[in-house]
Amino acid sequence: MQAETARDLSDARQRLASAETRAAQTASENAALMARIAVLEGEAAQAKAKADALARELSAASDQLNHLQRIESLAAAAVAGPMAPDDAPDDLTQISGINAALARQLRARGMTSYRDVARLTPERIAKLADSIDTDLADRIAREQWIEQAERLLKRKMGGRD
Repeated sequence: MQAETARDLSDARQRLASAETRAAQTASENAALMARIAVLEGEAAQAKAKADALARELSAASDQLNHLQRIESLAAAAVAGPMAPDDAPDDLTQISGINAALARQLRARGMTSYRDVARLTPERIAKLADSIDTDLADRIAREQWIEQAERLLKRKMGGRD
């Protein structure tokens, strides 16, 4: 019986040693996987930062393209026919979203014609918003002042809408 107990004890010790070896291997594999996860998380963060930068560049390029398209549209309108004298201000209230009071504020800041509105740049919009109303930039985009001004300018110059 003693020999059998000794053999059982020996078998148990071997199973324990084998289990400890497997546990150590598993811990080692786990550590390697955790290190790989940390590397992949770092790479993912770098990829996200690059994607964000590219998105900002794309947005800026899109804004520039829109601005160039507006200029092209104005150039086409200029070729289409003669303009009214430059000193004759346009009725800015014809632009949906501009009432008489706002038209006066815009005129006081040098915005007197459809051409002035059609040529608005993001920088000029920001200056107007700072001096008139902080929501003005959103209104200009939402109410499509620039596009309306371009259509009115084309019509004024004898072009069709």
